[in-house]
Amino acid sequence: MKKTTRGRWVFFLLGVFGVAIVGLHQWAPIDQWPGRLITRDDSPTKADVIVVLMGSVVSRAEKARELYLKGVAPKILWVKNESGREVELHYRLNDGDAVLAYLSSYGVPPSSLVYFDDSAVTSTHEEAERIFSLLGAMEPRPEKIVIVTDWYHTSRSYFVFSRQKPSWLEIEMAAATSPTSRPEVWYRYEGAFLATFTEYLKWTYYLLNEVLF
Repeated sequence: MKKTTRGRWVFFLLGVFGVAIVGLHQWAPIDQWPGRLITRDDSPTKADVIVVLMGSVVSRAEKARELYLKGVAPKILWVKNESGREVELHYRLNDGDAVLAYLSSYGVPPSSLVYFDDSAVTSTHEEAERIFSLLGAMEPRPEKIVIVTDWYHTSRSYFVFSRQKPSWLEIEMAAATSPTSRPEVWYRYEGAFLATFTEYLKWTYYLLNEVLF
């Protein structure tokens, strides 16, 4: 691709993104933008298993621990995501291993932890496929799960999981937050700001896939 053509595409995409931002501002006040990303129940009802999605380890693992201690479900389940070079070089833990370390260190007994470390999921779609396969093989087979993820990821993950959900399973969402990542202060902190806009971009990708493919 010639530089001039590439430059035109960059300006076109920036223009589209700018129009989208203006449209969002007209559609809803800035402090309400994240509301479109949230599908959650802050007080989930009883379930058979709490499922932790990979991503922000501390906020999601803490939310799962909180629900477990409240008696929402007797088990916490998660799968391992794909390891990058940082993990291979022992610079950091894989997210799945980090969730295990967190929950084990903060009062969740080993008998309640169900960690499938033979996975290498790279997306929410793959994570849903793997988790549903594992749940279907459990005895007794769970009838309801509570899925824990960050607040800005609840809507898209519910969309992905509900489209692949087996008929015998009910799913409910639980939103994880942190002092610097909450819907009402999303634009005040760099991490939450970037996460919100990235989530809108990911939603666009998912919806385009639905239409074009």
